[in-house]
Amino acid sequence: MTLITVSGLPGSGTTTLASRLARRLEFQHHSTGQVFRQMAADRGLSIEEFGALVDATPQIDRDLDAEMVRTVKATGSCIAEGRLTGMLFRDADLKILCYAPDDVRAARVLSRSGETKEQMHRREVHEMRRHRDTYGFDSTMISLYDICINTERYGPDRTEALARWALAAGRCPR
Repeated sequence: MTLITVSGLPGSGTTTLASRLARRLEFQHHSTGQVFRQMAADRGLSIEEFGALVDATPQIDRDLDAEMVRTVKATGSCIAEGRLTGMLFRDADLKILCYAPDDVRAARVLSRSGETKEQMHRREVHEMRRHRDTYGFDSTMISLYDICINTERYGPDRTEALARWALAAGRCPR
């Protein structure tokens, strides 16, 4: 079994990279963000409103993360995408952190969901606080990752190539 985690802030390119790697490697792709958005939609809430609910109900995060762990462990080789996947799967074969400048991330988020830069930043602050309060995890700690990729600088093709190179080159300590 090969497990690759892809983490990063909203608009940093995690979904693009995870989807491309999954297709290329013929792996399944599991996204906590997709599950989170679906949970919000199921309740008729915006991402911001659902984030506020999760702030008040930490068990929602714990349940989501526990389901992600169960799903990934039952899958076999896969890509696990989400802000906490590097922490949840510390023994992954490759842990990738995607990042990009704020303005680039904000433009990407606005184009896909209509969320403004201010809303995106509020969501990030809420999530970082939840991660710290729930797990004692500092999601800005880059030493957890095997490779950090600036997705603005490299774009989707080179970002994917860098990730595949890291996996093939054994840049993935166990």
